[in-house]
Amino acid sequence: MRTIFFTFLVSTMFISCIKYEEPSLLSLSGEYVIDKIVVNINEGPNSASDTIYLPGDVFINENDTFPLNYIEVGQTKWHFDYSVVSFLPYVNAAGQLEWSEQFFYGLIPAYNQYDLGYIDINLMERRLVLKVVDDSAESLTFRTTGQWVFPNIWQQSSMTIHMTRVGP
Repeated sequence: MRTIFFTFLVSTMFISCIKYEEPSLLSLSGEYVIDKIVVNINEGPNSASDTIYLPGDVFINENDTFPLNYIEVGQTKWHFDYSVVSFLPYVNAAGQLEWSEQFFYGLIPAYNQYDLGYIDINLMERRLVLKVVDDSAESLTFRTTGQWVFPNIWQQSSMTIHMTRVGP
């Protein structure tokens, strides 16, 4: 009986070990083009309805402010540096690409290995907090934290922004 108990105890120790994984580090630096937007209404009478915007579509949200109020999918670009996110690129007289809107951002770290964390953009008049859903070498995906579209009928929408890296 003692042998069975000891065998069970030792085998349980080896089977029940949890593998520790470090949360991954984000590598946001680079220029990205928004190539897909998915708007999800997840509460209310139209629950679980998704609207997908693909290249060539224009996403307009009159209830939000810059930079999420007007997005030309397939054309709109965002650039991330170590602590600055840039919007609205243009080519100057010398032929160089410059960004007309630049804001500081901070990273809110992940709490476990399954969460990548959040990016907190200081837009002067408000803060924009985006959840990092995916961060790979060639793409980046954010999800908004949600917005009450029509408070009187309890509709909440969130937006998932899929981006592809362009250039270095």
